[in-house]
Amino acid sequence: FSKEIKAFLMQFQTTIHIGYAIAGLYIDILVEKNNKYPGIDLIGYPGNFVAAFDIERYRILYRIGIQIIPVSYLS
Repeated sequence: FSKEIKAFLMQFQTTIHIGYAIAGLYIDILVEKNNKYPGIDLIGYPGNFVAAFDIERYRILYRIGIQIIPVSYLS
């Protein structure tokens, strides 16, 4: 699932980091483009990225300039 999203985002000439650690937290996918750093929270896919972030984690990341976008996996 993360590979599919990474492949999609690569067509927009972005730099993609999978499982990126920052401020003691792991972001499932961090996108780098034009000095902006949105993160993607992969929810529901079996494996490392199954759990969703809690609201406090969203707040911490937002304070350091990373907006998190939740993406749900449906089988």
